[in-house]
Amino acid sequence: MTMDVLATDLADYLVRKGVRFIVCGCNQTDCYIQVPFRETHHISGRAVALAESRKCQLNELTVEDFKSLSEKFTDDIHGVFEFEASVERRESIGGTSRMMVERQVSVLRNALNY
Repeated sequence: MTMDVLATDLADYLVRKGVRFIVCGCNQTDCYIQVPFRETHHISGRAVALAESRKCQLNELTVEDFKSLSEKFTDDIHGVFEFEASVERRESIGGTSRMMVERQVSVLRNALNY
């Protein structure tokens, strides 16, 4: 499995970091807005493209490489590249976390009177 399957985790990481951008040139706090997931996904896509251009995996990019894409990337970025942690972060209904899978098994067993 290649690291690019975790590209969405990069976008989620940026959302958790509170990526913002300025909507005018005045630099006042109220002129910043939160970047929606679709925008962080574009940043993540640029990281994938950078890794592809260098013929390496996402986790082989340096912190400086990531910071060149967004100042919100910090030294903890490589923690994103853990497959099990990625699975466990999906805790919504239908998600892949162990808790959600066990919940769905329980629902199905009850439906089948098992």
